[in-house]
Amino acid sequence: MQISVLSFSSRVAAVAFGLVALVACAPPPEGRFEPTRPVDEAAPAELVPTSRFDGVVTDAAPDAERLEAEAQALLERAERLRQETQGLAGPVIDPGTRARLEAARGG
Repeated sequence: MQISVLSFSSRVAAVAFGLVALVACAPPPEGRFEPTRPVDEAAPAELVPTSRFDGVVTDAAPDAERLEAEAQALLERAERLRQETQGLAGPVIDPGTRARLEAARGG
C-alpha cells in the first residue's frame, strides 16, 4: 500500500484544524466555577451619563495647556543640547597639540 505525501499532509492538516476547532469551542476555564454568593447578591453596576465628567475635563484644560507648553520647551531644549553635542564629537585635543605633548612626554 502506498500513501502519497500530499494525501498524508492533507490528513494531518485536517486533523490539526479539527483539534483547533474543538479547543476553540471549549468554555473558558472561568466557566467551570459557580459565582460566589456576594456576586449573586450584589446590585448591578450603576451607569452614569458621561456628561458627569465634562466638568473634570474642563477643569483640567489649563493644566493640559501648561503641560503642552512645557513639553514644547523641553523638546526645544533637547534639540539645542543635541546641536551642542555635535561639536563635542571631535577630538578633545587637536592632532598638532597631541603630537607635541606626546613628544614632550617621551612617547
